[in-house]
Amino acid sequence: MTVKPNKKITSQKVMITGTLGLMVVFYLAFMIIPIIYAFVGSFCNWNPMIGQMDFVGLENYKTMLGSTAFQKALVNTLVFTVVVTLFRVVLGMLLAVLIDSLGFLKSFFRTVYFLPVVASMVAISLVWVWIFEPTSGIANQILGFFGVQGLGWLKDQHLALPSIMITTIWKDVGFSMVFYLAGLSNISTSLYEAADVDGANMIQKFFKIQLPMLSSTTVLISVTGIISNLQMFDQVFMMTEKAGPNNATLTAVYMLYDEAFVNYRFGNAAVIAFVIFLITLAFSVIQMKTEKKI
Repeated sequence: MTVKPNKKITSQKVMITGTLGLMVVFYLAFMIIPIIYAFVGSFCNWNPMIGQMDFVGLENYKTMLGSTAFQKALVNTLVFTVVVTLFRVVLGMLLAVLIDSLGFLKSFFRTVYFLPVVASMVAISLVWVWIFEPTSGIANQILGFFGVQGLGWLKDQHLALPSIMITTIWKDVGFSMVFYLAGLSNISTSLYEAADVDGANMIQKFFKIQLPMLSSTTVLISVTGIISNLQMFDQVFMMTEKAGPNNATLTAVYMLYDEAFVNYRFGNAAVIAFVIFLITLAFSVIQMKTEKKI
């Protein structure tokens, strides 16, 4: 007896195979091949604008790793990443705990704090440029109301990077808050009931129940924050003039942009890209190992 193939199953297999095939082709064409091409370009005097790609060995790596500007860009990037990620975690958790403790208006506050997350970083950067304006900005007007002399903010090389940090934290804190609220909703009420029986107060509940139970959420928020902050570019481009003053806000990705699309030294830009890739990869590995322990 011959069993006829099910036409429905056959068509599903064709559709699945075709979809997966298109995804593989897309991934190869727009991810793998460009990465390999850029890696080869990092060893060349590369300018695709004029079709130049002359092999120079490790010269680009020596140039960039020995560059004081690149070293400063890396330091700025790492400082920015650590500070913003730390505040993103701490403030997001505190906001989530406070909002979760409310008996009403939870949805209202969750929406208010999450609105900056969905807004464009370009638009938010322009708003904060106006806020930090030395002569007419709201920030200095508030300081003046309390009798404090106005600050240079983005015009001051010591305050420019912290000003961009404030902008980024304000935008991103709602993202971590939502994740922490989801984590808090998954904590069993029986734990709180047992704590009430033992006479635990709100602070004790936080450190003994909420903080340990949110550890996996903290790891997720920390690593995603680190990865996104290492690639920080929009704020510097929109809020400062050429990563100034005096390269105070120069970051790795901004320098990559400057080397590639201003100076047309694509080989140097490729070196920066792979340094960022290696740092990001290292944090991703740390995340995977930490999650396994948790």
